[in-house]
Amino acid sequence: MKIVILAVGTIHDVRPCARLAKQLVKKNHDVTLIAFDVFKEYIENTGARFIQYPCASEDLINGKTAESVPEMMSYIKKLCESDSDLVRETLLEASQGADVLLYTDKSLGMVYIGESLKKPYIRLSFTPDAPTSAFRCIYSDECRVGGIFRRIYNKMTHISYNRKLVKIQKNSKKSWCKPLGIKNKFKLCRKYLDGSGIENLLGCSDLILPESDDLRENMHIVGYFSDFECEDTYTPPADLAEFLKNGNAPVYVKFTDASEYDHALPTVLQALKLAGKRAVVGGDTSGENLPENAICAKDVPYEWLFSRCEAVIQHGDAEITANALMAGKPTLVIPVNNEQTFWGNRVYERGLGPKPMHPKKLIAVSFAEVIDELCSPEYTERAEYVGKLLKAEDGAGRAVDFIEREYGEQ
Repeated sequence: MKIVILAVGTIHDVRPCARLAKQLVKKNHDVTLIAFDVFKEYIENTGARFIQYPCASEDLINGKTAESVPEMMSYIKKLCESDSDLVRETLLEASQGADVLLYTDKSLGMVYIGESLKKPYIRLSFTPDAPTSAFRCIYSDECRVGGIFRRIYNKMTHISYNRKLVKIQKNSKKSWCKPLGIKNKFKLCRKYLDGSGIENLLGCSDLILPESDDLRENMHIVGYFSDFECEDTYTPPADLAEFLKNGNAPVYVKFTDASEYDHALPTVLQALKLAGKRAVVGGDTSGENLPENAICAKDVPYEWLFSRCEAVIQHGDAEITANALMAGKPTLVIPVNNEQTFWGNRVYERGLGPKPMHPKKLIAVSFAEVIDELCSPEYTERAEYVGKLLKAEDGAGRAVDFIEREYGEQ
């Protein structure tokens, strides 16, 4: 089959799509992946054909994680409005002759292309945004009451989010619908309004999400998209390899550059030293400012690194959480926004790490005790057991099976 994937956004959007593309290429499918130019080499290493998405503003590529519904809507709106004529022609040309189109949850343009060419299209999402009463939209506030009121609130947060997507679509009629000859715009918007009519592949796991009894049949939770081949093929920097070799397994630590975390990293590193632990610090942290029990690691595959760590302490990033749990590592989340809090609660409620803590509440001496709890047999053994189950799910492989089963040659 000829398959075109539109993966617009940051590396967190592109990476799972590249993993899916790699699995599709292995099954001898003709795969094209459209993304920002900065990801060209990364995508071509999967064996897929790369096409540059013509808009490449730095704030869209490197934009900070959305912390609320308005911030996410603002990001999606920028994507829809940026150089729309050139984007439309690029997607239209790339999709000619395709058997199926796939797009990430921020890439609304492929919906119009699919409607215009009468091609099936599938939405890819790597966060749990399926309309359900089992859990809230991850960008919305947590409901403070339980029972039926919580279920109603949860469902309404998803409906409200989808309505905002529909509003963005309505405003794009001039640049997309008219040039592509799409007349029934109401039907198209309706598909997003209630989640019907669009097949959704959710790169999340039932083992981590709350059990849902009201997901629509077109919402398919397939599992996390991962690529564990790098465990055997990746060559780490010499200093990192030496650090890992000469000592006990370290704790991986990473926070965003949000102001709330200004004092979190020094406090956590001090607490790790008090607990007799070593640390690998992710991100752009300068190694010059780290104590002797820590080393920085930038752009190291999570699949490779986490298998060599004892535990993970992080801000609640969905991708880091997924990879930590698949690696079977107990995890502690230090959140400051709704999405991070969602993942922190999921880890805690599944018994895979201590209760989430706000960075302002971190005190080195008392946090050293939390680290001991994190690395205790209770969490370690539970995380190892769940990690094996998560890896066995093979989300990318299950997504390929779905695509072949539903859209392959009959």
